[in-house]
Amino acid sequence: LTASHVTGEGVSGFKVTIQNQEGELTSLSTKQIKKESLDIVENLLNDVNKAKKMRQVRLGSYCQDREVDNESKRQVILLTELVAQTRSIYELGQAIRNQQDDVLSVLEKWERGISATTPLKGLKIVIEAAHTPSGKLADQILSALGAEVVVLHPEIRLLSGQHKADPSKPENLEEIKRKIEEEKADFGLAFDLDGDRCTIVYRKKDGNFESLPPDTLIVILLPFLIQRCGYDSERINKKIAVVRDVLGTEAVDRICAQLKVETYQTDAGYVFLKAKVKELRDRGYVVPIYGESSGHGWLDVTGPIENPIAIAALFALLMKEFKEAQQIKEYAVEDLLASISSKYPGVDYRRSGRFNPCYQYHLLKIIYRQYVASLPEEARCSLGLGSWNPEDGPSCLENPPQMVIAYGKDYCIRAMLKDFPEGKEFETQVGKLRVVKVDAYQEDGLYRYIDIRLALNGDYIGRFIFRASSNDPNFVCSFEVPVVADVGTRQLDEEKTKTNFALVGGVILDYLDSNQFSPLSNTEVHFSGKNQVIWTMERCRKLIIKNPML
Repeated sequence: LTASHVTGEGVSGFKVTIQNQEGELTSLSTKQIKKESLDIVENLLNDVNKAKKMRQVRLGSYCQDREVDNESKRQVILLTELVAQTRSIYELGQAIRNQQDDVLSVLEKWERGISATTPLKGLKIVIEAAHTPSGKLADQILSALGAEVVVLHPEIRLLSGQHKADPSKPENLEEIKRKIEEEKADFGLAFDLDGDRCTIVYRKKDGNFESLPPDTLIVILLPFLIQRCGYDSERINKKIAVVRDVLGTEAVDRICAQLKVETYQTDAGYVFLKAKVKELRDRGYVVPIYGESSGHGWLDVTGPIENPIAIAALFALLMKEFKEAQQIKEYAVEDLLASISSKYPGVDYRRSGRFNPCYQYHLLKIIYRQYVASLPEEARCSLGLGSWNPEDGPSCLENPPQMVIAYGKDYCIRAMLKDFPEGKEFETQVGKLRVVKVDAYQEDGLYRYIDIRLALNGDYIGRFIFRASSNDPNFVCSFEVPVVADVGTRQLDEEKTKTNFALVGGVILDYLDSNQFSPLSNTEVHFSGKNQVIWTMERCRKLIIKNPML
């Protein structure tokens, strides 16, 4: 069990991982945790004889004396040393998978085959530990590999209510940014509460800071994994694939195409990514890395549990080698990204980042009329709706039932499918904006996301992704556009990129606002990224001559 969704009222979300009968670690979905598990228990309670006849099956054991922290450190140090010494971590992953019951023996055998070095010597890394165990582990691992490490808030404390262990919130990164600048560090790492998410933060030459979520790290690390870490498909004679979530950057698809790697997209959520990876592995594929924009990332070699420290260690090794080869003292991350963009054209994207505008009260009334009002009392109870009714006033926005959130997402996506069909056109100051492709995904009859792609004068310019939170009455949106560059000189065209960015984001945002799905333009409503949203809407309105929606 792990839990990073902690509020003033306590833990509001658990992750549950079980070992199945094949000995594999499997993550349970929200539906499996909240409904299917409850149904199983209730059925057993209602049929005592059935419960008595059930046979106990022991799949594993609990070892209280295992030094899990130490074993985790050994694994990450080993895989980093292996790559530094031109050994294959694909083969290490295969060895671990083949001896799941005796992983320590595998580690010991491989450790005997390498020399202990300091491959990260020369790097300075700042860690925002935020009083979590992850910061302590990362410090010990990176220091053992030779890096100079500066740790903020290293004391492990019991946390409750509001906390700063969430790198997805920009306000939680202010201290680490100041420390990176003060120390002239190469980059920083910021962890979440339960250690399954980590953001890499770096300083740019213009004085600004940017973050690298795991989906962007796929773009950075995939060539390295293929060329240096043993994941060359011709050498291992297996197909290579990568999986990202729908909110992940399309740059992953572009670099995969150039590296002859297959790309797969799932809904946002670790359960969906892991299910797709398992399906691919059952079909004989190897998935060296996969991740989502929220901060979760996985490596083939470290297995089905997120290991952001391992990903950070490989990134650090790539950085160290690039920095040495190019003889760079500062801003090496920015130069590394520029080098990748130059070598693999088309992978440079301008991204909005995730933003979470809330549901409009008007939308809740629609949800009640369309989905809830006609349900019998028994159905309402089984769906967890109880006596929920928006006529009770705007306070119903506070902690509404999860099904209300799901219904709101479904209603908006159905409306968008109707109003943004492929071929829909908008007249703009710079030409015709056209919807060229629409993907929508549904489960159990309810839509979960919509992915709308747009073109300007026949040229593809970007995509808008719309979905919603599973727990809170907020939408989860992002949009991105390929950075425009001259084909011959590769000189960036900042003005065209800004125009495309405003059109791709603004045409959908204006729709959500004008239809009262979300109070985007309400000056009293605040959410992370709102300034960018308002700028995008205002610029788009100036560009569009005729909007068929209005």
